Amino acid sequence: CGDAYDTLSIDVRPAGHCWPTSVDNVKANNDEITVYPNPAVSVLHIEANEKVNVAVMSSDGKIVLKADKTNDVDLSNFANGVYMIMIYDQNNALLKTAKFIKAD
Repeated sequence: CGDAYDTLSIDVRPAGHCWPTSVDNVKANNDEITVYPNPAVSVLHIEANEKVNVAVMSSDGKIVLKADKTNDVDLSNFANGVYMIMIYDQNNALLKTAKFIKAD
């Protein structure tokens, strides 16, 4: 007897930046993609079998850079700190998410 209530939080992400809903959505093995150097000073390299699309997020979750068809990310204008990079294939399927440090 009685009433029961609960609260549900919904996190809405921008189009193209959603986490995969199943393992099938992740096409590449994370070990097949390498992000280096870490920490990075001016350029972050992405070793992958093809050019990739990337989104870089600051530690507060804001997207600070988006780039398509690349294997290098120019960090020269980034402040020192911790960032997340999300790496997508040309169809915008998430391949890998990695943390990196920008340091002079």
